[in-house]
Amino acid sequence: METGSWVLVEPWWTRLMVTVLPSSDAVRFLRWGAAGDMVRLREAVPGRGNQLKGWFNCAVMVGFLLGRSSWVWTPHALYKQLVSETGAEHEDVESLLVEHFRKVLDRNMRRALSLDARIARHSTAEILTELARNILSLIMSREIIDLHHTAIIEAERFPGVAQCYQDHAERPAVSAIADVLRSAAEADEFEMEDPDALARSLMGLMRGTLHLDLMIGVAAQPTPEDIDCRARAAVDFILKSL
Repeated sequence: METGSWVLVEPWWTRLMVTVLPSSDAVRFLRWGAAGDMVRLREAVPGRGNQLKGWFNCAVMVGFLLGRSSWVWTPHALYKQLVSETGAEHEDVESLLVEHFRKVLDRNMRRALSLDARIARHSTAEILTELARNILSLIMSREIIDLHHTAIIEAERFPGVAQCYQDHAERPAVSAIADVLRSAAEADEFEMEDPDALARSLMGLMRGTLHLDLMIGVAAQPTPEDIDCRARAAVDFILKSL
């Protein structure tokens, strides 16, 4: 889903149970599914499936859900039919999660790191504050906290997921801050030896302990006013240290 959540559809005899899950919960079902075979398919709804003969079982409902016209009555028979289709791909959990993380993070980071053209003409402090506010609003949102939490708990099983979070969330944010600091240094506004190290320090100050508290669920979501105050304080501290 666009929100970063997953829709779980479970066939159970005569019912289809539909649940919306955050990534941290969805990955448990993905691990369970990976114990067998995972197949990526293109749905063909409405299709021509009309299996209403006798009792609906799991295979029949999945076939109907995917818009497949079929007379198979067992999960294995449906599986054999689906994997024989053109375009069917065997899937693994890590690749699926990395693709999901990359899409969600890239979409959100582009929005967070895009500054209004009017802000670009302001002082370095104002530019950094706006950027820090945008980054904080994103990384402390429920959606990104959930992705970060998933990346941590699954890092041993799926290291590519943690690396994806690092490459598509942490590094772009630090790089954007470092670019502003570097421009200020080149314009002789401030003296600094390593803009990248300073950007990492600013990220640490911005997060403080609140980010960890949100990760383990012992803090309430910060308000826009809280985020603005935190961003201004972190930027002010860094710039006064130069």
